Amino acid sequence: MHRILRTTLLLTAVSAGPLVAQTAAMGPPPVLWIQRELVKPGKSYAHNNWEKGWPAAFGKANWPTTYIAMNAISGASESWFLIGYPSFDAMEKDLAQTDANAPLTAEMNRLSAGETEFVETTRGVLAQFVPSLSYRPGVDLSKMRFFEVITYVMKPGHEADFAKAATLYRDGFTKGNIEGNWSTYRVASGLAEGTYLVFIPMRSLSALDIDNMPAMSRALGPDQMSALGKLVSDGVATSQRQIFSLNPKASYVSREMKAADAFWR
Repeated sequence: MHRILRTTLLLTAVSAGPLVAQTAAMGPPPVLWIQRELVKPGKSYAHNNWEKGWPAAFGKANWPTTYIAMNAISGASESWFLIGYPSFDAMEKDLAQTDANAPLTAEMNRLSAGETEFVETTRGVLAQFVPSLSYRPGVDLSKMRFFEVITYVMKPGHEADFAKAATLYRDGFTKGNIEGNWSTYRVASGLAEGTYLVFIPMRSLSALDIDNMPAMSRALGPDQMSALGKLVSDGVATSQRQIFSLNPKASYVSREMKAADAFWR
């Protein structure tokens, strides 16, 4: 999972609201650290097997850290590892605690060295949750099997357009009482300025068969739909959709998560 321990360290002890322990009441974490790994061609299966070593190491250390692993099934061959924090301050303190654990650090160094055989590049991304631009974000992640992640990069000077467009989109779902959930994060570091990540959890890929646009259009009306289209065309530089399958074998989750659903066992 980590090629350079001190600069790409992701798994650290979290005392409040880790992402994988999220329930409907807790909601998404305020700070999200994403470790992205671009897997070498032909190495996906071997990479998945290697990643099992990380949860084994943390389990042996009885480490309180938890994280979710997921693999892209569309777009580039990527693996993402997600960890939530209550604040950046908590993240910094947890990094120090992890670094102070000599036996665990030694095992992490060994695993990190082996990553070079399977991983082409890594990227760390820090992002902050934006509740006002999210829709029914509190979900029980133990029941989810996939994430759709939409990455928006806004044109310089047009970040306000994203907020306006996302608000209109959310209002359309709210007025139409449309089923769905998403959490919006603004990237703070690691990607281009003005980048937003929208995480859409899914129990099944069958969710992709449902077209909610007609219902949202009826709820908003032609004038607001036209305004939404203009905000998108004027403000968005690029957008990309990726589908990820959650990977329980490469994840390190809490006892509660395992008890909630056999998928995580």
